Amino acid sequence: MFVGKISMLEDKIDAMLQMQLVDLARMFTKRKELEVEAAFHADYEERSARMTVSQFWWDYPPLDKAAGMKSDVYLRGIGTAWFTSAEAVKSYLKGSQQASLPKLANSLFALCEDMRLERICRARRPGTTRVFAVRHRIYGAFFGHKLRAHLSKGELADAVLLLIYGWFTGAEWSAAESVGLNARLTSLYPILEGIEEAEHTAQVAAGCEEMMDSLSYWLDRDASSAYFWMQPGGGVAEPLPARYQGELKRAKRLANDDVLPEQDGERQLPGQERLPTWHRESSDRSPGLL
Repeated sequence: MFVGKISMLEDKIDAMLQMQLVDLARMFTKRKELEVEAAFHADYEERSARMTVSQFWWDYPPLDKAAGMKSDVYLRGIGTAWFTSAEAVKSYLKGSQQASLPKLANSLFALCEDMRLERICRARRPGTTRVFAVRHRIYGAFFGHKLRAHLSKGELADAVLLLIYGWFTGAEWSAAESVGLNARLTSLYPILEGIEEAEHTAQVAAGCEEMMDSLSYWLDRDASSAYFWMQPGGGVAEPLPARYQGELKRAKRLANDDVLPEQDGERQLPGQERLPTWHRESSDRSPGLL
């Protein structure tokens, strides 16, 4: 794992990319003490001031790896840290543990909330669109291969999750046609359309519960993989609605928020966003993907 300190760098993450991820995460969440680590899934924990990026991206070529990890930071730093309801997450996860297909229920919720958050990220920061395009190009190729494998094994719950991802992103996979899965999912499309436009996490949760009620009638086996996952403790206590257009700012200082003194010449004007460290230090370095 890496925790925002160059001295603790591991071979999988080069120093420049690590600096970018940490600075972006702290800038977007407005938490200077935030730690950034690697984990199986990307997550943001308000109470522990911790963000994780997915290890999924580690073995991709440098540009793809950077884009994938930055997309995780965008989703968690611009999205989860401001717009995901911790209370709605807690309530849904509690109910999903009692569901007949608990793994699919969790994964579906995580996927749908991520797609809602991505729309928010794109609307608030159009420059993130290019990074999300790379994210979905990589995911599309990976999930297309996995879809064929799941169908060959009769793992329909996993296939359903990937087809729902494909619906959100416009991916077209012919493999599902042979078993008629696409036709069975058409009744879910109005719910998915509502989730895309949802203002709050609670609406996403309600839509996922409705979809799970429908899916549980004909899926007799839970998902075997966790391509998306909602962790307990995710979200924030006072989330903003999706259409909020104002400045993202902390209403009050968090208990463990460390405020660093400003250096001469670094004072910010009201409303001005401080450039990340990696951008200020050298004009010769990569400008990143913002």
